[in-house]
Amino acid sequence: MKTIRNPLFMALGLVASGLTSSAIAGPVPGQEITLTYKNSGPYRAVRINYVFDSSADTANRSGGSYGFAGFVNWYGGVKTFCCQIKEDVNPNGPIDFEFALVKNVPDETPAPGSMGSMREIMIRDLYSRWWSQIDNATNNSDGRNLCAAFQAMVWEITHETLTNASEPGESQVNSLHLQMGAMQLNSVNDGIVSYFSQMKESLGGDKDDHWLDYLGVNLWGLTSPDYQDQLIVVPGAAAGFIGLGIFGARRRRRR
Repeated sequence: MKTIRNPLFMALGLVASGLTSSAIAGPVPGQEITLTYKNSGPYRAVRINYVFDSSADTANRSGGSYGFAGFVNWYGGVKTFCCQIKEDVNPNGPIDFEFALVKNVPDETPAPGSMGSMREIMIRDLYSRWWSQIDNATNNSDGRNLCAAFQAMVWEITHETLTNASEPGESQVNSLHLQMGAMQLNSVNDGIVSYFSQMKESLGGDKDDHWLDYLGVNLWGLTSPDYQDQLIVVPGAAAGFIGLGIFGARRRRRR
């Protein structure tokens, strides 16, 4: 009988004999997981400048605080992307997280508060279209640019001031800009800008009214009252179908 020993399953206590990973039940909201920070990467150092509730067309504010845009790596082979820039990770010890629905991260204090259903649709579409490439990124110049652009897009979707709607549309996508609005990044190179532009154009199928959710129950939030909330892909059956169009596609009308 086969025993599953995926690092994340082991971290979750989801090790079972005689089962494939697709047969193992995933996490539930409120389930705890303790992770210890290892390093970051692939990443690029960028300047982060965020002013809560500034309009999406706010002109560029030069400067900002340096931060790492890219994967957050944890001991045990777990990797995540940050979705809350107003807090930090603890580099010196373990962090107790709880699993949360994607729409419920980041937590309310400090700003910006939970992303809600509209932004969750955008996040799930981003992961559906780019996760396979991101997950296999290497720590070379191109891989660092790719991961930095993905992290930048996660920050833009979760932090930018977007018009509220039941579902995203062209207005919300057009508001995602690296160097304008409430959420701004400076000191970004041309490679990051190029990948960010490609990701932006891909959202919703490039105005094709096609919002995807290939990851489904495998995409989760991790929340902590004291440290940065994260987004995590839990291994499972859905993760193997990314990009294949087998399930999870939703057709929505852009407004």
